[in-house]
Amino acid sequence: MNQKKKKTLLILGIITALLVQLIGIIAGAEHLRMISGICIGIGAALFSLTINGLYRLSYEKEFPEAVRLEKIEQEDERNIQIRNRAKARSSDIIRWVIIGIGWLNFLIRTI
Repeated sequence: MNQKKKKTLLILGIITALLVQLIGIIAGAEHLRMISGICIGIGAALFSLTINGLYRLSYEKEFPEAVRLEKIEQEDERNIQIRNRAKARSSDIIRWVIIGIGWLNFLIRTI
């Protein structure tokens, strides 16, 4: 996709995000409070992602050499191995934490 299409889609994303947030603010009545919060949250997330995308497009246009070096660095085999090991280690830690939380929940409910 070329730069102009990306920029157009990102601007449409910003407009959509603002509309979703506006719907969330308008739907803030008491019986629609949960829907209001969901709309505001989705709108805020979409807004920040599209702003970041626009910033990235301008960065790529301004510093093409830095982007090329960043891509080479990201696809480097050593860096890929380091990231995979870090993912595996964090996955092991998270797995044991979740198991521990499950056991704590079980023990608390049985007491």
